[in-house]
Amino acid sequence: MLYAAEISGKVSIRCIISPNGGATNRGHGVKRLGHANYFFRFPQKSFFSASTYRWSRLTNALKDSTLKIPILKRLSDTRWSARADATKALLCGFITIKQVLQDIFSDVDQKAECRNKAYGLVSTMNKLETGIMTITWNGILERLQATSASLQSSDQDLNTGYALYESLYSYVQAMRSTFSDIEVRAKDLTNCEEYQQQTSRRIKRNTKYDHFSGSTTLDDFVENQTPGQRFEVQVFIVIIDNVLSALTKRMKAYHKITSVFEVFRQLKSLTTEEILEKSSSMVSAYEDDLENSLGGELVQFAELLKTDVATVIDSTKQEPLEQQFYKLLLINSLESCFPNLEIALRIYLSLMITNCSGERSFSTLKRIKNELRNTMGQERLNHLTLLNIEHDLLKEVDIESVISKFAHIKSRKVYL
Repeated sequence: MLYAAEISGKVSIRCIISPNGGATNRGHGVKRLGHANYFFRFPQKSFFSASTYRWSRLTNALKDSTLKIPILKRLSDTRWSARADATKALLCGFITIKQVLQDIFSDVDQKAECRNKAYGLVSTMNKLETGIMTITWNGILERLQATSASLQSSDQDLNTGYALYESLYSYVQAMRSTFSDIEVRAKDLTNCEEYQQQTSRRIKRNTKYDHFSGSTTLDDFVENQTPGQRFEVQVFIVIIDNVLSALTKRMKAYHKITSVFEVFRQLKSLTTEEILEKSSSMVSAYEDDLENSLGGELVQFAELLKTDVATVIDSTKQEPLEQQFYKLLLINSLESCFPNLEIALRIYLSLMITNCSGERSFSTLKRIKNELRNTMGQERLNHLTLLNIEHDLLKEVDIESVISKFAHIKSRKVYL
């Protein structure tokens, strides 16, 4: 927007409000998404960050506020969290930002171009549509960011990740019925009671006869709607539906994988026939790694869970149930008794929840293999990359003992 924390319309936002998604009518589809696209073009104007004077006025005003308003930051093209932070900062500091813009517009010492830009931004912030879009996108992006952070956790498993997606889908779906509440909040935020359509002349396009409702055309139907209803149907609902569509696409991918390994979570409640049926689907999915004897191993393991050996298994623990099963096999040295089950559990536990780890690996590679290490061999590069990626484990290693072992191995002294 007017500040450095630009909310870019790129990356995931583009796929959420894609031009083809949710538009049931071509003529109105573009119009529906026009407000959504404009909202993300509006925050991109770095009015404050272009001048140190204007930026200092903004930051001082935000710091002087009695509320803890987050300082606006520049958007990172590679961090999804920056988009959530930007919308939150805009919503929390909405009144303060608008007041600073009004002060700049009223300052006769400022250049005419600067005052005109400030006036234009104030006019945009005074629109009811801007308030609605700010509150709506903050509600969506805040939950998206929190869910994304949980999915990127190193100890997260697939079943929990799929459950998070389902809960996020339900949350966004529930937002469809909250437009009236958002509208009330937006009126208080912008001090505007009317939509722009109420204050501007509406251009009526030429349309042919349409059997939409008897002899009523689609334009006549839209004309009979109030501006609030029109904005809700043409903009708000379209955004929600496109977010739900994007989430559904990702949930299908998660469901396809979790359905293969769901037998682990249901092992205690399934019958022998159901266990054998689900194990056969798992063998079909990983036929190069698993054998048909997996079904028998699962049936026997289900009976093992009923004995005293499996008292360490607790479904109320924060640790995933599949990881508890795997530890049970290792602690009791049962890998040879359940070889296929051990492989299946290892496959499940090694599956990544997101592709963030792979992307970070490429970022790590770029930092390690720079122009000063261009002649480095593959083996050394792999070792350095692994050390950099697993730096949390590296911090727990006793470096002094490693140095002592290395010195002892490489020692060339001959004791006489």
